[in-house]
Amino acid sequence: MGKKHIFTDKIPVFTEESNPDIQSEGELRCEIVEEKEDTVIINTEIPDDVEDQNGEYTFEVCKSLIKYVIV
Repeated sequence: MGKKHIFTDKIPVFTEESNPDIQSEGELRCEIVEEKEDTVIINTEIPDDVEDQNGEYTFEVCKSLIKYVIV
């Protein structure tokens, strides 16, 4: 944990901002694959097929970084 990941995709995937030249933190939708005590394993391939610059889709992140939305 603690590794920074860089994602590149269409602006609407990360934010509602319309400025195409932004480089900033954002949000992206993901699927929770596994819950641990303080972390979750997420997959960003579902639903928007977003991978990081290394082609990775699966990440372990702190639960505090997850915003749960029921759809």
